Amino acid sequence: MRVFDRVSFVSPLRCGLLLILLSGCEDVMKQMPAGTDRYLNTGMSVGGAILNRPKFTEADEERMAQENAKKFESSHKMWEDPLLDAYLSDIVQRLVERAHPRPFSYTVRVVNEGSVNAFTFGGGLLYVNAGLIARMDNEAQLAMVLAHEIAHVTESHVTKGIEETYGIQLLGEIGRITAASTGATAQIPPALLQKTYDYSMKAATSGHGRANESEADVVGLEYMVKAGYDPREAPKTFEQLLKEYGDQSTLQNFFYGDHPTNKSRIEKLTELTKSKYSQDLENRKLIVNT
Repeated sequence: MRVFDRVSFVSPLRCGLLLILLSGCEDVMKQMPAGTDRYLNTGMSVGGAILNRPKFTEADEERMAQENAKKFESSHKMWEDPLLDAYLSDIVQRLVERAHPRPFSYTVRVVNEGSVNAFTFGGGLLYVNAGLIARMDNEAQLAMVLAHEIAHVTESHVTKGIEETYGIQLLGEIGRITAASTGATAQIPPALLQKTYDYSMKAATSGHGRANESEADVVGLEYMVKAGYDPREAPKTFEQLLKEYGDQSTLQNFFYGDHPTNKSRIEKLTELTKSKYSQDLENRKLIVNT
């Protein structure tokens, strides 16, 4: 398309969007070239759809996460240990107090599985496999894993991933349905909920995409350091798994799948520890184990 043609389309479209927001634009209409009515109509239709699209709220995300967690726990055995639950909860709360604020009550549950995995449904609900906990050398390494999952929540990676997979219409439809209901009575239709569950389960094994996984590493490290943990333990989280399984292992989930390579994660976290957090290493007494 020639540049002139593109401008002749974009300008009326933009004006059409503005007409939705502004009143008293009759003079603009008189000055518009002939034949641009269809562009104005297109702009007004698109703008109207954007303005009127039901909002997917944080309450919707929390409701969606809780429903998906209920579905997951109905088919997966949890590790029932009140002392371990309390210990993990203390770590999570220490991290959340320093995290980007979102209005969720964060909880963590241990899945009774030996594989190495941790994931979130969003909405503050975190899960970590018993097999991953068993392979960590200390609390700081475990804090890095939990901080990574908290970062997925604070940076909205779950809802962003659902939008990228199914389009904005899915979350918009959930928002429309829940907005028409009242309080706790709002129910997400099973067909829509299943799609969000399928995405979360795929992300649990393959990740949220390498860009989001890299962001969760960086943001998670920030939370970890702000909470007082030693950032030098963060890359060791991945080094230990490399020693045990190798980088070409069939092991999936938290340490493989569609995540950055373990080598690149180790290098990035090591570089950040030496550069961004050098003052913390020099001036603070940092936590490895409490």
